[in-house]
Amino acid sequence: MHLDETNDNSGSRPPSDNGEEALETQRGPSKRQISRRRGHFKSRLGCHTCKRRRVKCDEIHPVCGGCRRLDLRCEYPSTAAGISCATRALSMASSAAIQAPLASLTLQDLRFYHQFLTVAHPTIPLKSEALWMECAAMSHEYDFLAHAVLGLGAAHITQSAPGLDYTTEALQHRVTAMQRVNERLSLPSHSPREEDALLAAVLCLVSQSSLLPGLENMAEHLTMSRGASLIAHSLIKEISTSLFRAHQDEHFEILSSMVQEQPKDQNTIDGFRASALALQPLATNDNERNYADGLISCIDAVEISAIEAWKRFLDVFMMALSFSHEDFSAFVSPVNHVARLLIIHAFLVEYVLGQVCIAPTEAPSTPSRKNVIIAWTRQVAAALPAEMKNYADWPLDFASQLETLDSRYLWSP
Repeated sequence: MHLDETNDNSGSRPPSDNGEEALETQRGPSKRQISRRRGHFKSRLGCHTCKRRRVKCDEIHPVCGGCRRLDLRCEYPSTAAGISCATRALSMASSAAIQAPLASLTLQDLRFYHQFLTVAHPTIPLKSEALWMECAAMSHEYDFLAHAVLGLGAAHITQSAPGLDYTTEALQHRVTAMQRVNERLSLPSHSPREEDALLAAVLCLVSQSSLLPGLENMAEHLTMSRGASLIAHSLIKEISTSLFRAHQDEHFEILSSMVQEQPKDQNTIDGFRASALALQPLATNDNERNYADGLISCIDAVEISAIEAWKRFLDVFMMALSFSHEDFSAFVSPVNHVARLLIIHAFLVEYVLGQVCIAPTEAPSTPSRKNVIIAWTRQVAAALPAEMKNYADWPLDFASQLETLDSRYLWSP
């Protein structure tokens, strides 16, 4: 990659008319010139050792160049904590991580990569920042993973940074990633490392689908979640060697540590229950009836405990993913308005329960996913036939309320 923005001012100084410049060359650099060359930007996030030695630190993590060269202990100040995850991943990945996977990497792509490293990596597995840093470091080996990472980063910026729209770039990376993942999945065998890379790419694609407004993308999000579930069970044959194994084993332990009983807004809880109950008579088959029952069971579990409410939500989330192919296709069909109402209630109950189950300190740092769920809710309501509009009254009211709330939810993809 060539950075054309680099300015080279050497040789740009106009020649002197009185021969002083030639004389200065013969005499050597003046004190004024030496003083000018000494200036450099201070290393505000450098390591303690370089600061004590009064030398400029190159800020490479985990060990800077100076400490590595002199075999000194390298420790960074706590003020660097906010960027430590990103710098650690960049150090692990090395320069090859941003050279090999793409034929033409742009400065925008570097921004997408940084967004992924800092805030946009998937939330599943729970509390798995280190895992995703390692996956980012693997992206230099697998182009499908690189495109999935960049597409997720681009979509996240679009939804979280007002005035910035990288929709085109996000979709370009997404389409390429999906094509290349499908190509690799069609091959008969994969190494354990490639299996991890494929699963990581699929999970990135799932997360990206939750950041794409439009009802077609709501259905695609469920479809991608279903696909990821199938791949996770069939692709990772030797699960004991997988990067994802430890996080799978620790899922419920981590979940339990995140749950904290919070004050309850009884009006919101009662409103959701009444709205979900009203959908029960509309169900036309056992799948829809079971889904409606599951939603009501989620909200009823609030009276038992926050952790029980979360566990029952996981049952609802997995329910649609376990449908047969024909039943699932019918469930996500654009003409199945009952199912769309059930689906949007499932997305919203995550935020209802988030306020009840999750401490404010566990809230996502950006409202990107929340904004898309609000958009999906309003799009579902707008697409309903006139005789069903009233079934969207509570979802629309809560969507407006959700705009003023923080972004706590139950951390599904």
